[in-house]
Amino acid sequence: LVTIAEELRGLQENLGDYAARQARVKELEHACDDITHSLVTQMHATFVTPLDKEDIAALAKGMDDVADE
Repeated sequence: LVTIAEELRGLQENLGDYAARQARVKELEHACDDITHSLVTQMHATFVTPLDKEDIAALAKGMDDVADE
């Protein structure tokens, strides 16, 4: 999310890089989807987690929603 925000800030500062930054943000959003999927898969395979599974899922979903926007 931090990297996506940095790309968006860079886009505001230099619109000439629009196509490259847009592609990079899209790439990062897909990477976030992969991370979220992996986290959910690992969470369901783990019997005991350091936090409640519902909290982990809510945090992952919230972060993924931010990346999607």
